[in-house]
Order: sequence, then C-alpha cells, then structure tokens
Amino acid sequence: MGKLKVVIAVDRVKCSSLSGMRMNGKGTAKVPESVSWERVPISTLASLVLADKLDGKVRTYTAQLKFLTCEELSDRDKYAYLATLADGRKLLIGSEERPFPVTMMEESIPQSVKDNQLYGLVISYESSRRIPTISV
Repeated sequence: MGKLKVVIAVDRVKCSSLSGMRMNGKGTAKVPESVSWERVPISTLASLVLADKLDGKVRTYTAQLKFLTCEELSDRDKYAYLATLADGRKLLIGSEERPFPVTMMEESIPQSVKDNQLYGLVISYESSRRIPTISV
C-alpha cells in the first residue's frame, strides 16, 4: 500500500532561520532544533505538486504549494514552508540560500457573502536540490 499523500498542515519560517541546516543524504535534511515554526491556518487541505526536469545536463526540482487561509499573511518576504503530510512526512519548500520561494497571494471579493472570501496563496520554488524530507 502506498503512502497517503495529503497535506494536512503548513508552517513557515524566515529563510534566514534555516542557517545551519544540513543535507543528510539524497532527499533528506536536518533542520536546527532552534527553528521556531509559525503555523499557517489553512481552511482546507493544501495541494502540493513536486516535479523535476532534466535540461541538458542540469536537473531542476520544483514545488508548488497552494492553499486557502482566512488570515492575510502581511509579511511574505523570504519564507520557507513546511508541508506536513497525513502519513507524518514533512517536506521543506525553501532553504537559507537563493533561490528563495516566491509567494503569490490572491484576495477574493465575491458578489455574494456566501461565496469564498478566503485568501489564496501559491508558493513556488525551484532548486537544483531535491525537495527534502526533514526531521524537526
């Protein structure tokens, strides 16, 4: 039976707080214990798409995390995101080095008060390193 691939929680931290992060092996990393994660309230399950491509001899890994939240994230400058899956795995989107994740926020102002009035966030990240599973 395969692993359940559902994002149940999203946390974030400033990228500068990840200094001292070590890559342990292919696809895993160790984050310093002093890192203080900030929980992002998500209204429904988030979606995460991981991909990689080979262009010539260079492999590039990408991640796109999408979720809805009831709170406006006013500070969107250079944050790394931690996606927690239902099976307990934690995937780190971002690092202390460039390139940093790019955050796009969309505010919905519908015609009816019954329609979605949440903020939509899309976190995009591209790196030459695999998106790591981490232990915190």
